[in-house]
Amino acid sequence: MLRLLPWRRLADMSAKKKMIFYKRVLEFGKLNQMIDDFLVDYLKDAGYNGVRLTNVPMGLVVTIYTSKPGVVIGPDGRSIRELQDILNKKFGLENPQVSVAEVEKPDLEPQLVAQMICRALERGVKYRRAARIALRRIIAAGAVGCEIRIAGKLTTDRSRFEKFTYGYLPAAGDPAAKHVKVGKARVLLPQGLIGVKVKILGDASFLNEVQVMEAPQEGVKVGEA
Repeated sequence: MLRLLPWRRLADMSAKKKMIFYKRVLEFGKLNQMIDDFLVDYLKDAGYNGVRLTNVPMGLVVTIYTSKPGVVIGPDGRSIRELQDILNKKFGLENPQVSVAEVEKPDLEPQLVAQMICRALERGVKYRRAARIALRRIIAAGAVGCEIRIAGKLTTDRSRFEKFTYGYLPAAGDPAAKHVKVGKARVLLPQGLIGVKVKILGDASFLNEVQVMEAPQEGVKVGEA
């Protein structure tokens, strides 16, 4: 079981122990990614929006974020018990404690929006209509900016993409990396595979933290010798 250590204790470790610790960190991250990839398909109709693994003294806690917690839990907890058995057999997790956390604002979660657009395309909704409906819901939820990108064979035999945008959305730099959420989903239609990518900036409070530095005054500063 992985135990995260204070940096001071980590600095006191020998080189060999550090390598063992870093290896365990990488293995833990790989396990998290493998479970996430599995749950994307397994819970595709349950509004799945990510997973977090947490080590506790009693074992491993698997927290699933979803917009439909009732679907994940199932009648009398049957579905969540089945999922615990699958995680045990497929990933070797002994007695995993699966908990479910409900997403409060699903229209501000790009992964859920991308999945919603894909489901609409599966039902035969035109891609422009599906994107505009999603865009209106994102705006109504209070987003500062968003971008929906749909790519594939949309209307012809040639692959192309189309973007739908709203508001302010930083494209690069620290604001984009820290504050813009990104979600992706794919759907297989008769004409081929369609990819949907959604970016959402839900909060722009970081803009108030920007400070303008005063330019240094020109001239010669005279001091005592």
